[in-house]
Amino acid sequence: MVQPYNTEDDLKSRLKFLGPNADQWELEDRLLDATLEMDSSVGRTIEEQLRPTREDQREFRLTFSKVFEVVKVEGFFGSGFDEEVDASNYTVTKDPERGGVNISFDQTWAEDNLFSNDYRLRVTYIPDLFRRLELKIAKWDIAVDYSVQTGDSEAQARAEKVRQRKESLMKSINRTTQNLGDKDAGDTLAANYNFPGQQHP
Repeated sequence: MVQPYNTEDDLKSRLKFLGPNADQWELEDRLLDATLEMDSSVGRTIEEQLRPTREDQREFRLTFSKVFEVVKVEGFFGSGFDEEVDASNYTVTKDPERGGVNISFDQTWAEDNLFSNDYRLRVTYIPDLFRRLELKIAKWDIAVDYSVQTGDSEAQARAEKVRQRKESLMKSINRTTQNLGDKDAGDTLAANYNFPGQQHP
């Protein structure tokens, strides 16, 4: 069963307009519905291929600037992405100078596996934007129902504002994901280099 990226408390913190009655809105079910909707619109993970631009490269920058979780890293060493890289062989850190997220491979592992091979790496990860989108979808779902129940014009305006933000976030994710396969996409991509990519459930 698919599990949401957020908790009920995460969602509740976005529902202050409901006052003390947030728990009455079946938050767990709303989050599950939201993650299923997200899955159908943008997917639940990103796959990004990394190619070296220099012979001894062991650090790469991911396209999405914030990462919720790295699911797995696989290596292509000649015949396909047939080798999963153990998590102990890489670290994921925020770049303090340029912003964004770097994935760096252990020096010894890189010397044994990367520097002597014609290789590619495939990183499957969850951008933080996916977690935010899941919350936005659930909040919009509740805001619409709340506005219908109350008939309040302020509640209707709130629901419309959440809808606009939700759609803007979806467009941003889809645009960045599509550009993963475009070497000429310019500043939308990390400077690496990274292509192609695709969304996967």
